[in-house]
Amino acid sequence: MPEHETAAPVVRLGGGVVAVPLAGTLDGARGRAVAETLPQAVVEQGARCAILDVTGVPSADPPAVRQLLRTVAAVRLTGTECVVCGIRPAVAQAVVRLGLDVRTVVTRTSLDDALAYALRRLSSGAGER
Repeated sequence: MPEHETAAPVVRLGGGVVAVPLAGTLDGARGRAVAETLPQAVVEQGARCAILDVTGVPSADPPAVRQLLRTVAAVRLTGTECVVCGIRPAVAQAVVRLGLDVRTVVTRTSLDDALAYALRRLSSGAGER
C-alpha cells in the first residue's frame, strides 16, 4: 500500500459517503497525501459526499491548510459534496489568519453531525451527480 494511502485513508461509510479521518499534526506531506487520495477515491467509489474529519488534528501548518481547502474544491469539481468536520480552534484561527475564503466550505462540529448532514443531503437528492 502506498504511503499516501496510509497517511490519508479513505473509509467507505455507506450510502454514498466516504470519510478521511485525520489525526496528528497536519503538515505539507499529509496535505498532499489527502489531495492525491481523496479526489481519486471519490471517483473510483462513486461517492456523492466526502467527509474530511480533522477532529484529531490539533494544529496545521499554513501550506497544509491551503492544500486541504484546495482538496475540498477539487472534490467538489468531481461532483461530490465535501464536508469538513471537527475543526479545532487553533486550526480555525490558522485559516482565518491566512485570510482564506471559506464561504463555500461546508463545516460541521463532529463526525456524527457531518454524517447526518451528508445523509440528509443525499436523501433529499441534493447530492445527486
